[in-house]
Amino acid sequence: MQIVQSHPIIKYYLDRVAPNCLEQWVDNLWTRILRRYFYLDKYGIEREARVAENSLIRANVIVSKEHSGQFCQFLFVESKRAPPANRMPSERWCDRAATQLSNYMAASREHLKTPSEAPKLFGIVSIGRYVRFYSMVQESNCLIPIDNITYDLKKDSNEIEDFLTEFEKCKL
Repeated sequence: MQIVQSHPIIKYYLDRVAPNCLEQWVDNLWTRILRRYFYLDKYGIEREARVAENSLIRANVIVSKEHSGQFCQFLFVESKRAPPANRMPSERWCDRAATQLSNYMAASREHLKTPSEAPKLFGIVSIGRYVRFYSMVQESNCLIPIDNITYDLKKDSNEIEDFLTEFEKCKL
């Protein structure tokens, strides 16, 4: 199923992710996309969410669910405004966003009541409509690119849907 073609509200938000658009449009787009895969009865989705109750650090979008008796954040989205003229973002731009994502994910883990039971975490860097996927395993706070490919939400929605479906199926 195509994320964009089959959901008019997602298409509406994707159309707003134009060159140099505000970051909030990218956040809003991801909030709508994630709601398609992570339902309200099992997951919480928050925009500009703190990575922990007493933290000042905020991620663009976070998906949470119950894990080992705790409500855990397990999917993080770091969004950036769209690049000029919708060209692919530079490696430097992607690397900076991935570093920010890594810091948010590690900070979230540090605030768990039982850090030894930390779930596997997943991350998305979205620079405009361009997307990369990451994971952070339970044993370390090392951010690992899943495949080092930059996907385009308009052209690669089937591949993106596959990642989101797998993240939802993950049994933390």
